[in-house]
This record gives sequence, C-alpha cells and structure tokens, in this order.
Amino acid sequence: MIACLCRGVSDHTIRALIARGARSVSAIHEACGAGGDCGACCAMLAALVDQARPGPARAVPSPNLMPAGDRR
Repeated sequence: MIACLCRGVSDHTIRALIARGARSVSAIHEACGAGGDCGACCAMLAALVDQARPGPARAVPSPNLMPAGDRR
C-alpha cells in the first residue's frame, strides 16, 4: 500500500526504514521524503513507528474510521 501519495512511498519502504533505525516521522522524512509535503500521511507514519516499539500491542485506528471532516 502507498503510505505517502506525494512521494509514492510504500508502507513496505517505511517499515524497512523503521527496521533500520528510523524512530520518528522526522527520521522517515529525512530518509525518503515521506511526510514532508502535504502531511496527510504523518499519522500513518507515526502509527507505524509506534507499532514497531517494543511493549504491549497497540490498537491503531483505521484511517477509514475517521469522521469525514477529519480526512484530508
């Protein structure tokens, strides 16, 4: 799935960057540009970083469950 439409970056690429040490949206942006244009993907990038942190599993809401007024 494409995580950043502006830069055409996939979630697979984001997960690989996280596995190599990217621990913030800023670090992901520096590595591949995702999250630096319109910003619509920043919540997803942050959720992917959060999921990779050790500890109890975290529930991540689907973007499709957001109220229509909150979508970009």
